[in-house]
Amino acid sequence: MLKQSLSAFGGVKRHRLAFFILHSSFFILLTACNNDVPVIEIPQAKSSNEPDLIKTNRMIAQRENTEIENFAARRNWKMGDIGSGIKVMKTREGHGPVADYNDTAYIRYTVKNIEDKVVYSDVTDTIVVGRLQPNRGLDFALRTLNEGSKATVILPSEEAYGVPGDGDRIGKRWVLIYDLEVRELRIKN
Repeated sequence: MLKQSLSAFGGVKRHRLAFFILHSSFFILLTACNNDVPVIEIPQAKSSNEPDLIKTNRMIAQRENTEIENFAARRNWKMGDIGSGIKVMKTREGHGPVADYNDTAYIRYTVKNIEDKVVYSDVTDTIVVGRLQPNRGLDFALRTLNEGSKATVILPSEEAYGVPGDGDRIGKRWVLIYDLEVRELRIKN
């Protein structure tokens, strides 16, 4: 009978023992630690007014702009700047109103990089203007063109596919040159 009583309480004693060991270990760990908290040094900002990343991005944009201007000058192209470094030169005038938000543009284009290597050739695409597809720069350029227009469009990398590229043929931070034709433009009323 005594043996049965001890076995009935054996599980409870083991539980209490485990609880006691766990709490004792925790208490020992707390008292063993010193009160010195490690301090992480945070470097102070430099005395400059602009963070380094902003300066770097401005330098890249200036370098790209110089590359674009030199590229156009070597070909005697008279490019208009429509903002954000996007350059457009119409090679054929179209007719009707220019593309606007939610208009559908049926376009054909060839894309080259700044080294004049063809990346995509004779691509036909349908774009809803204002949705920034396939990239922001092409979308902005379309808003300066009307049906039947042909143009050469130069996009700085930040207005094209930026740092990542397109994940296929366009590399990171590539300046792109589009030979673009607006084949049809459906104006949304």
